[in-house]
Amino acid sequence: MQDLTNKVIWITGGTRGIGLETAKALLPLNCKLVLTSSTESAVESAKAIFANNPNVMVSKCDVADACEVADVYDEIIAKFGTIDALLNNAGIFRSSSVLKTSIDDFDDMININLKGVFLCTKAVLPRMLEAKCGVIMNTVSVVARKPFYGCSVYAASKAGVEAFANVLREEVRKSGIRVINVFPGATATEIWDPKNLEKFADAMMKTSDVATVLRDTLVQSFTSSIAVEEIQLRPINGDL
Repeated sequence: MQDLTNKVIWITGGTRGIGLETAKALLPLNCKLVLTSSTESAVESAKAIFANNPNVMVSKCDVADACEVADVYDEIIAKFGTIDALLNNAGIFRSSSVLKTSIDDFDDMININLKGVFLCTKAVLPRMLEAKCGVIMNTVSVVARKPFYGCSVYAASKAGVEAFANVLREEVRKSGIRVINVFPGATATEIWDPKNLEKFADAMMKTSDVATVLRDTLVQSFTSSIAVEEIQLRPINGDL
């Protein structure tokens, strides 16, 4: 039987999409969850979903802001005492050609998608190293490896996460910390433009299916001598 009793799992971007579905999949396994988002309305919505469950903490946090990350980390430690797993799932996607990509869009995608992974990872790492145990799972994207029109900066941010995590894995593997990169293909989440989501949703992966894979991988990571390093997920009929 799958069980993660008393494991504390922090999911950034945990109030909707893949993050929220993963939280729902994990909760029956007796773990403690921390869900963060930079959007106040999404935070309030998640609080309503989990109805003040004492094993679920929902907080506002901009992962690109070092002060906010530090504050939330302190809140987590005060409430639950530790962090056993971090799911770096927060991310944004804005599609346009290189010439039409604004500097603001560049900064936002790099800061949230890449810098956010760095800041959250750096926050949790000392305790994991001390405990000689922990899991850091990163939601990357197939665009880090396959070119798609209009995704240059998004792809760069995600390729940066892959490279960062690969080096991190070598730094911490002897301390019992697992670093896992997940490469999802098109998934039906709010990251898409509503028109494209409506048009292509049936050809995309379901967030609940992706969440099941992430849940099972987390369980395996705490119960097995095997270190899963990469997971690639794609819609059954291939990329859009």
